[in-house]
Amino acid sequence: MVVSVNPDDNAAIFAANLAVVFSQLGEQTLLVDANLRTPHQQEVFGLKGRQGLSDVLAGRADLDAIARIDSFVALSVMSAGTLPPNPQELLSRTSFNVLNEQIGSRYDVVLYDVAPFASGSDALAIASRVAGVLLVARNNHTGLAELAAFAEQLERNGVEIVGSVLQEF
Repeated sequence: MVVSVNPDDNAAIFAANLAVVFSQLGEQTLLVDANLRTPHQQEVFGLKGRQGLSDVLAGRADLDAIARIDSFVALSVMSAGTLPPNPQELLSRTSFNVLNEQIGSRYDVVLYDVAPFASGSDALAIASRVAGVLLVARNNHTGLAELAAFAEQLERNGVEIVGSVLQEF
């Protein structure tokens, strides 16, 4: 899972770039836009009007919602889909665990781009159900106290933080 504290820390762009790098290394990569509040991956990869994660979790779509990105050898993207009125509840469903297992068996690398922590607790709903969390911060912008508090909350919930990235732009 790739997540930041604040919306303008640009974790979505970092997640997209990381997915591209993994695919260029020959890893079958799936980037899931799990930001059901302000999704970005559909725009980044030029996916038009597609069903996505929310539709799969609600039982309105299946894995056909995954789009292969032809510009890259081994990259696929699942957009956020229809924006739900209740993102955290949808992400907390057991259908997320089922989906996570299905895609985990089909792809070498699965990255979840998640709504920033400041936007709600969606990140916490997903974090405990994935292999690890990569924190993204923005130099001279993300507050160290905010980042530390978020990391502490993740650790209290038994989440493994696999690393952090400091971006400057």
